[in-house]
Amino acid sequence: MIPYKNRSDQLTIHQGCILWGARVVVPPSLRSEMLTELHDTHPGMTRMKGLAMSYVWWPKIDSDIEQTVSTCPVCQKMRSEPAKAPVHPWTFPSQPWSRIHIDFAGPIAGKMYLVVVDAYSKFPEVVKMTTTTATTTINALRDIFSRHGLPEILVSNNGPQFIAGEFQQFCRNNGIMHRTSAAYKPSTNGQAERVVQILKSAIEQARITKQDVNVVIAKSLLVYRNAPHSTTGAAPSVLIMGRRLRTQLDLVFPSVQEHVKQKQYKVLERSANLNVRSFVEGENVLARNYQGKEKWIPGVVTKVLGSRHYMVRVPGYLWKRHVDQLVKYNPQIEPENDWDEVEISPEKSGTPEAEQLSENSNRYGNTSGTSSNDSVEKSDNQNSVTDNSSANNTGSAERRYPLRANRGRTDP
Repeated sequence: MIPYKNRSDQLTIHQGCILWGARVVVPPSLRSEMLTELHDTHPGMTRMKGLAMSYVWWPKIDSDIEQTVSTCPVCQKMRSEPAKAPVHPWTFPSQPWSRIHIDFAGPIAGKMYLVVVDAYSKFPEVVKMTTTTATTTINALRDIFSRHGLPEILVSNNGPQFIAGEFQQFCRNNGIMHRTSAAYKPSTNGQAERVVQILKSAIEQARITKQDVNVVIAKSLLVYRNAPHSTTGAAPSVLIMGRRLRTQLDLVFPSVQEHVKQKQYKVLERSANLNVRSFVEGENVLARNYQGKEKWIPGVVTKVLGSRHYMVRVPGYLWKRHVDQLVKYNPQIEPENDWDEVEISPEKSGTPEAEQLSENSNRYGNTSGTSSNDSVEKSDNQNSVTDNSSANNTGSAERRYPLRANRGRTDP
């Protein structure tokens, strides 16, 4: 009676009926029949409550309507789908190609397309297929795995080719964990579904513009692989390959390689205008010395090795020198030394062999290869010469080698 008491100032009687405002207050004996009348066309819970608010009222009428609708078999079979559950994302993988999602798109123009997407980088692979059997699917995946390697987890729907025993055995043999999504719930395999939508859009674009379908698909995939992804913020090609794919848009940037080529070409043009020095066999030259104190040592070109390299015979050694390490030499008097017996210098920079140069031996005298008999004979001849002869020889030596003569001369 409390609900009636709380509304006592709002209740009225009209022609023997109790009214609450414009609504008739239905007694308990007639409520069941009234509910049956309100629910005659199975309008649903919300509409049934709205209809009752326009005509009748009694305490707890909303609860009675909810009970009537929830227990009606016809309404249970006709009820709409429940509210969608919150999105539960997949765990983000720690490395590329550890988890992949696969699906089929089509048939489109009589063709099916196998779509494979890497969950880490979002990098897609699309393969056109004529049939979608388990065998052809395995062959297509083998080709893709040969480029990217075997994944740890493979996610697919419940298609017949994916749940076939042959496909299951293929996954077990390669150590791949196969997971399937719920049937008729594409969002659980949304990684592949997104690429399927892009693929369908590209095919529709090719149909409208009357272009080659394969060309349009290839261009669309190139753009998708090179554009930053909304989830990762990076291009799929960068995450899986470590680089951005080259496209026609890269032509707007200046090329460092072409700049270097132009610089090198200009240097070659300048070098071509210069006269390249050359030497002939038997020509006297000064060779750059890297072993002793003397910067230049006179020698004779013995062999021309090319346009830039020569073999040069110097006292005791045979050197290989570049044209930039040689200069012309015009001696006043040709040295009378015998250079027939020489050895090739080691020319090892920084080693004792390269730094040793005999300073005790005559610069144009006998080398270490001269026999002992020749040394004794020369010594005897020197002791037998007259003073005048010695003086003449001294003067000759001064004319030949003025620098050495000046070294041994002391000031009066």
